[in-house]
Amino acid sequence: MPNILYIRPCDSEETAGAFKVAVRAKHSSTIISTSRQNLPQYKESNREAVKYGLMYSEKEKTQP
Repeated sequence: MPNILYIRPCDSEETAGAFKVAVRAKHSSTIISTSRQNLPQYKESNREAVKYGLMYSEKEKTQP
């Protein structure tokens, strides 16, 4: 859809950042998709970084 800002935060810290971004979006509608699952709080999560878009984190794989 045109002029839609879609945000899917991973935890409560990003949800707070998404809310700030949505309130400040003056020229578009915003959708914030949240989950009711019991998800962990990520150490790398940053509410101020939400305004920059995609956050990607990859954990190091260990050998069994």
